[in-house]
Amino acid sequence: MTLSETDQVVIKTAEDILAKLGLEAEINLSKDRQKLEVVLKDRESGVLIGYHGENLNSFQHLLKMIVYQKTSHWPSLMVEVGGYRENRERVLENMALSAARRVKTSGRVLALPPLPAFERRIVHLVLAREEGIIAESEGEGRGRRIMVKPAERREDLTG
Repeated sequence: MTLSETDQVVIKTAEDILAKLGLEAEINLSKDRQKLEVVLKDRESGVLIGYHGENLNSFQHLLKMIVYQKTSHWPSLMVEVGGYRENRERVLENMALSAARRVKTSGRVLALPPLPAFERRIVHLVLAREEGIIAESEGEGRGRRIMVKPAERREDLTG
């Protein structure tokens, strides 16, 4: 596979950032899923992932910004380390389904923990398929969270 100029800049920039962090990594760019996979040695993956993926999110954001500055093209990519994002997506899906069950059973509003925008999107997509509940984001910045609420009954609306 021949890499585009942007792909080459993405890989080189990722290598440079990781080298400055003192991390040895193998980098693969999967074009079919627009995913940059960073394979780190053993215990080093936890350093790049950080608490709840905060370091990974920052690395991805920094990488996109630098690539944009170098190419005037905003790359569409997701940085994956050790399967973290795939595992996190499963955790978020389970959390959303559990919250939906609890709200349906109790009839009470449930606040999920604050989540970054792309994680809230995953939760919203899961909850959109659930009948009997409404999901709304509330709050600002790092404190923005999803409120899972019971849906109003049709007869309650008509009076």
